[in-house]
Amino acid sequence: MAQNGYVVTFKKDTVAGTVELQDLKVKPGSVHTEARTEFRRLQRIEFTDKEGNSLSYMAGDVVGFGIDGNYYQSISIPDKQGGATAMKLVFARVLEQGKVTLYSVDGVYAKIEAGGSVNFQDFSHQYITSHNASISRLQGGKKKIVEMLVRHFADQPDIVARIKDKKWKRTELEEVVRSYNQLQ
Repeated sequence: MAQNGYVVTFKKDTVAGTVELQDLKVKPGSVHTEARTEFRRLQRIEFTDKEGNSLSYMAGDVVGFGIDGNYYQSISIPDKQGGATAMKLVFARVLEQGKVTLYSVDGVYAKIEAGGSVNFQDFSHQYITSHNASISRLQGGKKKIVEMLVRHFADQPDIVARIKDKKWKRTELEEVVRSYNQLQ
């Protein structure tokens, strides 16, 4: 379903219109002959401007888009395929932006049974990047995540101490990134 929104072009123009998310839709009537799993990430949108012109944008075709109070940016994330890691362009929801930026890559995990039965489960993976580091997916146990975050916040000892605090919870990550960015 299309919603009011906008796209941001590489010329930094903001164009108002309606945006419809693609790739996360369930395709009715699909029949699958073999069992498999799929991860669908947001890589394409349909955009209609105020004059009624419709365009399909892939991640990388525009800087980003806004819809429903959220801003999505085209980013390249590591994607494992058959044991190898390649970079994949996706639209990621910007949770916090500044010297350190926190993204959420939303998607659908589809488990497809032979004969056509499909079970869907939403997922969200968080990625973090800073001006001095590449983009990293926040995954693994708390110790691994804390080590990764300490690298991003190394220039702020108070933030590092807060992250190393055993009471710190991952749900506080947006607030930690916001606090860090306000100090910059």
